Amino acid sequence: MYARQGRVMLVAHKDAGRRKPVRSLSTAINARSENGRPTAVQHYNKTIGAVDYGDMLVSLYNAQRKTMKVNIIY
Repeated sequence: MYARQGRVMLVAHKDAGRRKPVRSLSTAINARSENGRPTAVQHYNKTIGAVDYGDMLVSLYNAQRKTMKVNIIY
């Protein structure tokens, strides 16, 4: 599903295993679909940046650890 206003295009695509659709805004990609995915989603997946990749890796690990406070008396 897509909507266009001037040069800006909004694409909403729902993959088979996801509950919520993936939404993206684009001014550079046409509203075409190849292999069941819009070209905007395919372009993003092909050119994913280091920040997005790093965020994905960090999200896989739980940063909240249980800690125990120990009082050392000398």
